[in-house]
Amino acid sequence: MKPNPMAKLQVAPPNTSGRGIKELSGQPVRGANGEQVGTLKDFIVDTKTGRVVLAVVASSNEPGATNAALRILPISGIEQKSGSVGFTTPLEKSEWSKLPAIDAQDFQSGIINLTVDQRRQLSGSNRQRAEELEASVDSATESERARSNYRPRLMGASKIAGRSVRAGGQDAGQITNVMIQLDRGMAMVVLNAKADFAGMERTFLVPLDRLQILQGQTDPVTTDFTRAEFHQVGSQQGNVAKTGSKTDEKQPAPTGRTEATTRTDLQSEIRAVREVWEVHPELAKLNLSVTAENGKLMLRGKAPNTELSDRAKSTAAMATRGVEVVSQITVESGSKNRE
Repeated sequence: MKPNPMAKLQVAPPNTSGRGIKELSGQPVRGANGEQVGTLKDFIVDTKTGRVVLAVVASSNEPGATNAALRILPISGIEQKSGSVGFTTPLEKSEWSKLPAIDAQDFQSGIINLTVDQRRQLSGSNRQRAEELEASVDSATESERARSNYRPRLMGASKIAGRSVRAGGQDAGQITNVMIQLDRGMAMVVLNAKADFAGMERTFLVPLDRLQILQGQTDPVTTDFTRAEFHQVGSQQGNVAKTGSKTDEKQPAPTGRTEATTRTDLQSEIRAVREVWEVHPELAKLNLSVTAENGKLMLRGKAPNTELSDRAKSTAAMATRGVEVVSQITVESGSKNRE
C-alpha cells in the first residue's frame, strides 16, 4: 500500500471549499453519454489507513425500483474534473443496476461491512483491488461490535463530520468537514481547533488514520496528536497560511486528475485505465491492453463492435485527462482501426 503523502498534521489552507464531503454530497453523477445516472451520497473511507475506498451513489430511476438504490463503486470508476460541479463515470444508466447495493439502514448508520459477494463484484479480476478490499474487512465479532468502544473499519465520511475531537483528555475542537482527495485516494478531516487548546484560532487538516473513531455518532473522536504538536504546527505554519502564497503552492490539486502532462512514465494513468475498464461490465470481458509510448497511451486488443471500441477509448480518455490516448483496438467485424 502506498504511504499517505498527507499523513501529517498541518494548518488547513484557505482554499478547501468545494473539496469536502459536505459540498460533494448531493452533486450529480453522469454516465458516458452525459445522462445523469445518480447523485453522490457519500464516500466510504477506511478509518485505519485513511484511504477513500468507495463512492456511494443514489441511482436515478432504475427500472422497477420505487426508491433510489444506493449503489457502491470503486473510486477509480468516478471522477470529478478540476473546477467542475458533479462527477462522471464510464457507466451508463442501463449498466448501473449491475453494481452492488448497500442497505439504506446500514448507510444511515455510517458503518459499512462489505459481504463476500459485494467484494467479489467490486474487485472483478483486479487482484490488487481484491487484496485491498480484503484488507479492509472488519474482523470484529458480533459481540465486539456491540461494545461501546467498537471502532468500525469502513465508515461514511459524512458520518465523521460534525464530531468533537479530544487529544490527551482535552477538548481539541470539532470536525467541520472531511476532505476527499480522489486523485490520491486519501481523506483528511478539517478540525476547527479551540483557541484555548491550540493556543490560537486555527483550522487544521488531520490525517484520518491518526484518529480513533467509535461507532456511536455522538461519541467524541480522539487523536494521538498532542497539544504540543498542535501548538508547534500552528505557530510554524500560521503566518504562511494567512498569506496564502507558500501554503497554496504546496497544496494538492482539487479532486480529479491534472489537466496536462508531458511525462513518459504513465504508470498511474495505465492503472487508472485498467481500473475503469474493470468496473465496466462489457469492457471487463474484453482482452484489451494499455501501454505508454512516447508520452501517449496506446490501446490495443479486439472489440466485437465499434460501439465498444469507442467506449474503451472514451473511458480511457475520461480517466486520464491531459494525456493523449490513441486507440489501435480492432473491431472483429472487420472495420478499420480507430485512432
